[in-house]
Amino acid sequence: MSVEEISIDLNRIEPPDEFEAVMARVKKRATVAGVIGGAIGLCIALVAWLVSGRVLGRSHVFLPIICGFGMSAMVTGIGLLYAPDSFFQSATGREYMKAIGTRNVKSAKIVICIALLVGCAVWILLGVGAVQLITKTS
Repeated sequence: MSVEEISIDLNRIEPPDEFEAVMARVKKRATVAGVIGGAIGLCIALVAWLVSGRVLGRSHVFLPIICGFGMSAMVTGIGLLYAPDSFFQSATGREYMKAIGTRNVKSAKIVICIALLVGCAVWILLGVGAVQLITKTS
């Protein structure tokens, strides 16, 4: 490929959005939260396995993975919930809008709120189940 064949349309280059730097930090925090969630899920799975005395099942294997992805997604969701509307017009924001499945920013934030509420409910049920499991055997 020669130099003459490469051309850049400067009109198509978007200016960087100030919130994209914030979302980069949110992604790093989401990664850390995913690792912490995975560790919590692993602890719950190991306690359940030790208490029950049964052979390791699919739930023992998948629980750390589900908890890790869940925590990571919740942190990312919180970051998107507080994102300004102009962020969703950027290239990165459009990717998130496509993943959510809407073109309207308000409906995207409503979907994020519902997903966060469901995630919190799952974590509460998981915590209550873990406490019941531990106190049942004591």
